[in-house]
Amino acid sequence: MIKLKNYKFILVLIIFFTIAISLNMEAKDNNLEQGKDLFFQVREDYYNGDNDIEKLIETAGQSNSYLEKVNNDYQKYLWQGQVEFLIAEMYEVKEEPRKAAQHFENSSELALKSIKKNKKSSEAHRLLADTYMRLMEYKGVIYLMTSGPKAVKLLQKAVKLDKENYTAFNSLGIYYINAPKIGGGDIDKGIGMFKKALNSKDKFDNFISYIWIANAYIKLKDKDQAIDSAKQALKIYPANKWAEDILKDAKEI
Repeated sequence: MIKLKNYKFILVLIIFFTIAISLNMEAKDNNLEQGKDLFFQVREDYYNGDNDIEKLIETAGQSNSYLEKVNNDYQKYLWQGQVEFLIAEMYEVKEEPRKAAQHFENSSELALKSIKKNKKSSEAHRLLADTYMRLMEYKGVIYLMTSGPKAVKLLQKAVKLDKENYTAFNSLGIYYINAPKIGGGDIDKGIGMFKKALNSKDKFDNFISYIWIANAYIKLKDKDQAIDSAKQALKIYPANKWAEDILKDAKEI
C-alpha cells in the first residue's frame, strides 16, 4: 500500500507534468497563431499596395520560422505552404521567375505533405491545385496538359470535402475562365463559381472573386459589368495596382 506522503508526492508530480505538457502545447499553439498572424499581415499589406516587397518577403520568412516550431505537422505544412505561395507571388511582382517557380514548387511539396497528414483537408487539396495551376506558367505544355485535369479534380474534391470552401470556388472559377474549351474552359461557368464564392465573409476571398469576375467580363466584352466588378475590388483594397489595371482595361473595352 502506498503511504500517504508518497501518494501526495506522486500526485504533485502528476500535476506538475500535466501543467508542463499543457504549457508546451500552448506554446506550440502560440507558434501557429503567430505564424498565421504574420502571414495575414503580409498578405494584407501586399494586396493593399505595399511596395516594399523585400521587407514583406522577410516578414513572411519570420512567419515560416514560427510555423516550423508547430507540433501539429498537418497545420505546419498547410500554413507553410500558404506562406510559400504568397512569397512566390511576390517574387513574380519582382520579376524574378526562377525564385517564384521555386517557391510555388515548395508550396506544392508542403501541400502534398499536408494531405498525407490529413487526407480530408479541403484546404490542403485546394492549395495543391493552386500550385499546379501556377506552375503551369513555368513548366511548359506537357506539364499543363497533365496538371490541368489534376487541378480540377483536386478542387472538386476540396469543395466536396467542404461546401463552404469559397477559396476553392474562386480557384475553380479561375480555371474555367482561363482554360481552353477543349480543357473544360467555360467563362459563364467560371463567373458562376465566383458568384458562389461571394458568399464568403472573408474580404480577401471577396476581392479575388470581384477581380476575376471583372477579368471574365472583359473577356466577354461586357464593359459595364467589368467596370462595376473592378470598382468593387478596389473598395476592398483601394491601393491595389492589379485592380487599378483591371479597371483601366475595363474602361478601354
